[in-house]
Amino acid sequence: MTYLVLAGICLGLELIFVPLFIKAGWPEKNKKSLVLKMICSTLFIAFALLAVGYKGEFSKYSLLIIVGLFFGFLGDFFLHVNPKPIFFAAGLYSFLCGHIFYTIAFSLELEPGRMFSTAQITAFILIVACIVLVAVVKKINPGKATVHVSLYMGVIVLMLIKGCALGFRLLQSGKAVPGVMIVLGGALFVVSDAILGIILFMKDKNSLPLKAANLISYYAAQLLIGGSIFFLG
Repeated sequence: MTYLVLAGICLGLELIFVPLFIKAGWPEKNKKSLVLKMICSTLFIAFALLAVGYKGEFSKYSLLIIVGLFFGFLGDFFLHVNPKPIFFAAGLYSFLCGHIFYTIAFSLELEPGRMFSTAQITAFILIVACIVLVAVVKKINPGKATVHVSLYMGVIVLMLIKGCALGFRLLQSGKAVPGVMIVLGGALFVVSDAILGIILFMKDKNSLPLKAANLISYYAAQLLIGGSIFFLG
């Protein structure tokens, strides 16, 4: 019961600090917003660790998810601490590593002996093709970061596909709560990154509502995926 109470406190604090971070970081990033952001990121790691404590064991799934969350923590720091391209790249690849760990965790829960199915490969190709088409139509151009952004896009789409496959499998087996958490978490990550792409690579598209939507969907995604440990860890 203690772990559940502490986890509830973490969620409550997240609801307080995320709006404070959004307010402090608009319109420009600063030291105060960095501190608030890292508090928010620490809370989603703490939430997952409390889930492990509640389960009473540190399973392979739990470990992979928590490592993924830690890379998200690093990505949050690098993307906020300095606007230089090297820090953007460090942040981007930190998140990429995090999504790789999520993908492995979902894959092992879904199909321990089989990493990809024909349906998953087909879905990957179709989703990537749609994203490329939208980027061309909307004239979203990452410039020199195109290769890095494209690689990241491929990894997060793969994470989404694996998450959805696992989520639907859980729903079919009667485990509705973790199934919904994983599907919604993966979807919110894609929504968050799509909004971030608009903010970063489309001129005059940055606004407080867009920024808020980007960050709220991001932290919700991390909490949902981390919280899945309560049911699968």
